[in-house]
Amino acid sequence: MQPPSPNSTISVVIADDHEIIRDAVRGLLEQAGEHFGHRFEVVASAADGLSAIAQVKAHRPELLFLDISMPMASGVEIIHDVRRWSPDTRILVFTGITSPYEEPQSPELVVETDLQSTEEIVAQILEDLVRRGIVAVE
Repeated sequence: MQPPSPNSTISVVIADDHEIIRDAVRGLLEQAGEHFGHRFEVVASAADGLSAIAQVKAHRPELLFLDISMPMASGVEIIHDVRRWSPDTRILVFTGITSPYEEPQSPELVVETDLQSTEEIVAQILEDLVRRGIVAVE
């Protein structure tokens, strides 16, 4: 899959069981996307795994921001279903898990960071998207 061209709109679903995180990621994506020459359009958000699957199935976004630890369906279950219903959706997995015994067993990208602020984390995520060729810059 080719990364979206610069100045394109990238549809996003945000799945996290914490409203404050969903809102922060939404706001920062909408602001920071312009810095990278893209417009991130959050088409839906979900507070649990079943809603995440339903939103991806309904919207078929280009990008899913997924907290690996979700109620009602695990992150791995969500990834499996997303791959079935929307195979072109790129998945960015993030987590607040800090124990090495709880590391997510996911075939997708896991962003590891020791940054503290949401702004720093989102900036790192966006830079990682560029580095991995998920989005392109001018």
